[in-house]
Parts: sequence; structure tokens; C-alpha cells
Amino acid sequence: LTFTNNSKIKIEIISQDVKAYFNNQLVTTVRNDNIQVIDKMATNPLMVNIVINLRNIASIIQSNYHNILVNREKIAIKVDINVKVKVFMITASVPFTYNTTLKELMTKKAAPEKIKT
Repeated sequence: LTFTNNSKIKIEIISQDVKAYFNNQLVTTVRNDNIQVIDKMATNPLMVNIVINLRNIASIIQSNYHNILVNREKIAIKVDINVKVKVFMITASVPFTYNTTLKELMTKKAAPEKIKT
């Protein structure tokens, strides 16, 4: 996941709130309060590492580990991200949602999603 700054001014990402869902069931939330600087006219990766344990997810979505792996194409994954950015003295939230399936994550090396300003 990357953040693209198409403006001519530096942006600071001051926090990120992430919620991950499997089949519309919330499985984890993450907050990152580390400041990241995005230079003008630049693209940077968002530094959030979400580690997911399939056994924990199986209990949350009431399935078993084997069923999750066999039915990967039916497991919808949604990640809601709220990035709080600061430009000069102004702070704003930039919401973003990433949707995929477990099969796509496990089999396809897709280009990273981009959040653009």
C-alpha cells in the first residue's frame, strides 16, 4: 500500500487507523502513530504491517483452517484505512478502503494499492 503526494508541498502522515475484515467480520485493528513524511511529488509505502493468524480468523468467522484455504476465492477481505495527514498546520483525514479475496492475496502478486492526494 502506497501513498502518493501529487502536490508541491510536503505532507506528514501523523497516524493510521486500520481495520481488517474477513467476510465482513472484523478480525483485527491496528493503529500506527509513527510520523511518516511524504515529500512533494513523491510516492512512499505506508508502514503498517498486519500479521494475520488464520486459526484465529477461523474461529471469528466460524469456519476451520482447511475450509478457509480450500475456499479462498469466497473469503472476502476488506481493509479500511483512515490516514491522518498534516500540511502546515492543517490536519485532515483521508479514508481509503482496499477490497480483495484471500485467493488474490495468496496467488497474485498485484501492484500495491495507491492512495493519492
